[in-house]
Amino acid sequence: MFEVQFYGEGDNLVILHGCPVPPETMELFIDGLKDHFRVIVPDMLASGLNAADQLTKLDETLAAHDVEEAIFLGHSYGALQSFHMAARGDVEVTQLVALGPLVYYPEEVLTGYQELALAIEADAIDIAQAMAPAWLSPNYLEANPDAAKKIGEWLAPLSKQQLLDVIHIETDVPDLRADLPELDLPVYIRTGSVDQATPLAWSEEIHGLLPNSTLDVVDGAGHFLQMEDSEATLAAVRKFLTH
Repeated sequence: MFEVQFYGEGDNLVILHGCPVPPETMELFIDGLKDHFRVIVPDMLASGLNAADQLTKLDETLAAHDVEEAIFLGHSYGALQSFHMAARGDVEVTQLVALGPLVYYPEEVLTGYQELALAIEADAIDIAQAMAPAWLSPNYLEANPDAAKKIGEWLAPLSKQQLLDVIHIETDVPDLRADLPELDLPVYIRTGSVDQATPLAWSEEIHGLLPNSTLDVVDGAGHFLQMEDSEATLAAVRKFLTH
């Protein structure tokens, strides 16, 4: 099973972080929602699993903690996993928040990941410096020159093999678009207008396929809204979940 942290009391709220970053990247939502919910935070950075096995392990982890029904809040790859959990149906997903989401990887993105894996294997890349422009907006990086250092802190605990495992898992996921019209639950999508990791067009496509969704776009923000738009994003998420 995955390691899990629990916070607060109330209805179950499962928070899924993106990869390869750790659960601490979701602290904004943990701290801001634990007064309203029983917040459940699995650490999804397991090695040696394919995408399907990772979801099965998440199902087993939640079942072991008697989670039969829950709200899901996911960022990036965690949003994709949240959509998969809703489609699988082993846990009844009552609401879903998707931040900087995706539901499949276009071919050109898969090619980019393959090139990234080769560079990591060859020790030919500073992963934090490489990911900073994809994860954070130019304006934020200019105003916060230490932001790349923070990304480095997130990634530092991972070995080369763990980074490669994450790339393998992310590029192994099936295309979920055909399942989205069947997900008749309230979904809140929020994304940055200059998000390079999961471009705005992806969120617009997801929104168009879902029968009951809301899309908010944060002008000028990149992939990590919890850094670039923290207060407004938390307020919007809290409003969606509590009204």
